[in-house]
Amino acid sequence: MSSGKDISRKILSAAVLIAVVTILVKCTGLARDLVIASRLGRGDVLDAFIIANALPGYAVNVITGAFSAAVVPTFIEVLHSRGRLEAQRLLASTSLLSAILLVAATAFLALAGPLILPYMASGFSLAKLALTQHMFFVLLPSLILGGLVSIWGAVLNAQERFVVAALAPALVPLPTIVMLLAMPHENAADALAWGFVLGIVFQACILAWMLKNLGFQVTPWWHEPTDALRQTVRQFIPMIAGTTLMSSTTLIDQLMAAMLDPGSVAALDYANKIVMFVIGLGATALGTAALPYFSAQVAGRDWQGLRETRHFYVSRIFLITLPLAGMGALFAGQIVKLVFERGAFTADDTTLVSHILQCFIIQIPFYIAGILAVRVISAIKENHILLYGNIISVVLNVTLNYIFMRWIGVTGIALSTSIVYIVSFLYLTLALNSSLKALSSANDS
Repeated sequence: MSSGKDISRKILSAAVLIAVVTILVKCTGLARDLVIASRLGRGDVLDAFIIANALPGYAVNVITGAFSAAVVPTFIEVLHSRGRLEAQRLLASTSLLSAILLVAATAFLALAGPLILPYMASGFSLAKLALTQHMFFVLLPSLILGGLVSIWGAVLNAQERFVVAALAPALVPLPTIVMLLAMPHENAADALAWGFVLGIVFQACILAWMLKNLGFQVTPWWHEPTDALRQTVRQFIPMIAGTTLMSSTTLIDQLMAAMLDPGSVAALDYANKIVMFVIGLGATALGTAALPYFSAQVAGRDWQGLRETRHFYVSRIFLITLPLAGMGALFAGQIVKLVFERGAFTADDTTLVSHILQCFIIQIPFYIAGILAVRVISAIKENHILLYGNIISVVLNVTLNYIFMRWIGVTGIALSTSIVYIVSFLYLTLALNSSLKALSSANDS
């Protein structure tokens, strides 16, 4: 059995590798954002695109987030204890269930979208709402493709094929960049929407090819139910409920920003992109690298090693990110000006986005440490903790958004979000410590 220190070193090595690749991926995303800022600024087209993509993106996050949390730990356990064939069957069956949910979600949104969008974009003009609805239907097929991409990426990570899974998203921004630069300004909406869909297609092709090379069947298929499949479904159902709530923070923020002045949705998104760039290097790299190793420790009932590994990383997360967050808040204006202020993105836009960024930055240490707690909770299959935590977060988010946006506008939404992640981290830490103590006591007895 590997010691906690050995596991910590393995996670660190994998996280550094993923972080390096993620930087390359983030650079392509940053290049797309620079082109968008220069061509569109905080204009109506970008507001419309963000709201049009909100529902498909939300559905993808819900279904694939539940898949990763419920399936990957069991997949790793089956792969180690019963072999590749049983793991393949589990993957094929659970992929079929996920594909059915993705198709059903797409059909539902196709019917319900025209009824829901006017409420989501309550502050939009009729012309802006019509543009939003047009882009929504262009983006809708990305729900199915994006869901499969996330599932295939999670399986590659479970196989410790971190580089391919982390590098494939670099393809997504490229078609948007080319189309925005090549097409006339009046076609910017189509360039954004079709470029995004085409990028997802490229990513899906790469991941499917990689999985086939590893000997895994990418086509969803139903096999005779096993104990592992039943266990996965039991975890999957509460995780669907949990991720429905967990993924709602960004959606709620966007919808409430749409009630404010034109350009508020875009301003919130610009600031969030900078924060997500930093969080992506930490939370994505560390969380992705940690889940397979946490799952292996759980399979070996190494509770002491699991606690040591988690404590090692949580302490270092705060040691590194607290000073980083302080520096980011201090120089927020200079960061926004350097990254975005050119073309259609004006000095007034920089002022607003930098204020939002200062409030968003507060969340960084708590978000990254919280993701680590989520990975441990998924590994020990105590996903009801996430469900309760997400209920608390949604209620708190809506309440604080309403209070703060009346006080300081769209900046208040960012402040609310940071407070929500602080409370979420505290709750997850307390609940996780209690669960690990109970598991360790049961193992000793």
